[in-house]
Amino acid sequence: EIVEAMETGMELADATKGAHSHTDIISMSFKPFIGYKVQTVGQNFSKLKVVIDEGKNRELRRFFGYFDLEILDLKRLDFGGVTLNALPTGKTRYLTKEEYRNLRDFLSL
Repeated sequence: EIVEAMETGMELADATKGAHSHTDIISMSFKPFIGYKVQTVGQNFSKLKVVIDEGKNRELRRFFGYFDLEILDLKRLDFGGVTLNALPTGKTRYLTKEEYRNLRDFLSL
């Protein structure tokens, strides 16, 4: 059921599991994931890598919350054509020329 939802998307009348406690947003529409990969499967938790087009309003937490799954850690790896790679938390770096072009193109949409 969860794989089908990742591949086809879904509409939820009640998408409050995983939502912020002070949210006014109840229902939510989830687009199909662009891609996903199970990286590790453990006894207490699994590690997934997912690619989505747009994430807002705690979308992934709400999506997996619907299936009674809790997200323990969430890390954004790429945004608007800018990739974080192995950049440590709190550190900065200069953008490459290609990343500037990607970001400019992304912002013009």
